[in-house]
Amino acid sequence: MNLERVRFQRNGMRSILGNTSHHANIIAFSSARWDQQALERNDIGHGLFTYAVVERIDRRADIEHKNVIRAQQLYDFVVKRLDALAKNFHMQQEPNISKDACG
Repeated sequence: MNLERVRFQRNGMRSILGNTSHHANIIAFSSARWDQQALERNDIGHGLFTYAVVERIDRRADIEHKNVIRAQQLYDFVVKRLDALAKNFHMQQEPNISKDACG
């Protein structure tokens, strides 16, 4: 598959998902940029993205102590944690969130 086709498909899907998620109150997280590999670890049984999300939820990402985990708080943690985890493998992985999710 050529790179231009991948870019078109990614942008088209973002447009469709963005419109749908906005109206349906859905937040879409993706584990990596379109041009990155989502890193997996056999010893933890899943990918680094899932590891970071579960780690934050287990710590109760509720910064305000109101039994609420805000999308932006979760995303901010996962971005930092995933960067640190990926650097252990001399790799890079940047998660994404739907644009309207945190506004």
